[in-house]
Amino acid sequence: MNEFRDGEQRREFFRLPYPTSEQPVLVAGDAEHKVVEIAENGIRVVLNPGIALDVGDIVSGTILFHDEQTEAVSGRVLRLDASQAVLQLTRGISQHRVMQEQAFLRKKYPNFFRSP
Repeated sequence: MNEFRDGEQRREFFRLPYPTSEQPVLVAGDAEHKVVEIAENGIRVVLNPGIALDVGDIVSGTILFHDEQTEAVSGRVLRLDASQAVLQLTRGISQHRVMQEQAFLRKKYPNFFRSP
């Protein structure tokens, strides 16, 4: 999932993917979207059918994590495909939360992050 060049991550922020069974939920207005990946400055979500977003739209909401803790987020739609949106956050997820999530996932799913 992370992009590497010469063994180094090319992205400024670490991206943390989720196994399907552990995906947090972004509640934005009346809609709930599964969060498939988080970073301090962005998230990738699965869009519910019928949700119409355009690149540049502002989205605000709350992410509900596995431990019932929440983080308020807001940002702009950076990219869209048929079923997912990437949001570049202006109000993002704390580095502490990203590290907590990574520790939880590594402990519960030790093989999830191993290369094939």
